[in-house]
Amino acid sequence: MKLLKSILISIILSIIAISVNARNGSGKPLFDYVQSYDPHYNWDLKATYKLNNATYHVLSLVSQKWLSNQDTDNSVWKHWLTICIPDSYNKKKGIDTAFLFIDGKNNNVTVPGIESISPYSSNVCIKSNAITADLTQIPNQPITFTKEGVPRIEDAFLGYTFRAFLNDSRDPTVLGYLPMVKAAVRAMDAVQEFGKTKTGAYKIKDFVVSGLSKRGWATWLTGAVEKRVKAIIPVVMPIPNMVNNIGQQMEAYGDWSFALGDYVAAGIPDYLYTKLMTKLTNIVDPLVYFNKLTMPKLVVLTTGDEFFLSDSTKYFWSQLKGDNYLRIIPNTNHYILNGVDQVVNSMSTFFDYVTASKVEIPSYSWTIDYSADNNTGTISLSLDKKSILPVSVVVYSGTTISSTKRDFRMFTCSLPTCYQPIPWIPTVLSPETSTNKNNGPIYKVTISKPTSGWTGFFVEATFITPLGKKSQFTSEIAMVPNKLPFPKCSDACTVGVSNIEDDHNDSHTHYDNDFDYGCDN
Repeated sequence: MKLLKSILISIILSIIAISVNARNGSGKPLFDYVQSYDPHYNWDLKATYKLNNATYHVLSLVSQKWLSNQDTDNSVWKHWLTICIPDSYNKKKGIDTAFLFIDGKNNNVTVPGIESISPYSSNVCIKSNAITADLTQIPNQPITFTKEGVPRIEDAFLGYTFRAFLNDSRDPTVLGYLPMVKAAVRAMDAVQEFGKTKTGAYKIKDFVVSGLSKRGWATWLTGAVEKRVKAIIPVVMPIPNMVNNIGQQMEAYGDWSFALGDYVAAGIPDYLYTKLMTKLTNIVDPLVYFNKLTMPKLVVLTTGDEFFLSDSTKYFWSQLKGDNYLRIIPNTNHYILNGVDQVVNSMSTFFDYVTASKVEIPSYSWTIDYSADNNTGTISLSLDKKSILPVSVVVYSGTTISSTKRDFRMFTCSLPTCYQPIPWIPTVLSPETSTNKNNGPIYKVTISKPTSGWTGFFVEATFITPLGKKSQFTSEIAMVPNKLPFPKCSDACTVGVSNIEDDHNDSHTHYDNDFDYGCDN
């Protein structure tokens, strides 16, 4: 009885402490939510397939209960988790790092068949002889919020949760990225636990995590809160420094890109430069967690992304910690049209770089310099003398069709008729006769502004790994002229909300994310 009384007192004190921390704004919403115990978590093996020298096990996974049955029609999040085990894994003493691909797709009660296997995770499985897992239904969608009764998916779902938080910032768990990240972490648990069964029969220590678009954002945040993450590969999601990054669209286009339509409909841009937006970014902006994101990173972007500006990395790249690598894929868009094979190859080779002891990753750096009038730009890409050398180096360049907007998007609206053909053309570069301070070769290219519009350019170096795979890394994109045609959005972004930012308790303005993980799993 005394023991029971002691336990009850401890629980009550913990609840009080959590409540006080929440009121004082000293909590860590993302980390606390992800690590909190949820009795709904479970998994079960539903199907097994053989295909292309690998075995695929399909697990049904319940990751959590998010919000309540009164808030949504889908509070218990369910997923399909497909684990790939290559036939050669045990024969070749497969590595103890797994590849987790955070995937999309809608909720479906039917067990996915072979035709549903992701090309991203399956290719890494076969090409890198590694355990891989494809986690679908991130977010769980469609989802209907009781207050409005409208089924939502993807950006419409996230835009709604952003606005719900901006309306009442006292409850950060309403933000859609919190359950998305928790689902990824619970998938890691399931992968490790399944490996301990006779059917799985493998042992996984850590993970390389990747995802596209919204799942790329979740990839950044998963790396921030989970110590089992060995490396991350966020694809088409250069979101760090969110406010400045997104805000520059107004300076480039004079308007928001059509791709942000769901967020505009939710009124999110109205809050862009308010204190409430600071509260939101303090929870979901990866920039806030850069002191935790010290693992190797490969950031994969495209030249024609409808959601982001081509040079969006300039708002965060210099602030990244650890070893960081960039791959810009030319002549494709946010949906990576005709570029999937290039992304798959980058995932596989980078996975090899961070997991195989005999695979040396290239050591390179770059600088971008502009003339005093910002009409001419120079990219210098340097390799360390100890680095493996590239088999080819090229500069890709493309020029806008518009003379009034700095617009490199492949599509300017959601219709095929809005296709905007901007070819990014490669030109071979030769190394300079002089070497850099590290005694390695240096490649330099200088380009001046076009007669009309803007020219973007970047340097790409191609390497051959010891495993015989082709690997590409790039510099950031330089723009000439290095000027934007429209003024910065300020009052125009906050019409009608000038007083809203003071409506809620300002004790929630900042969350301290310099925390210890506090767990061993």
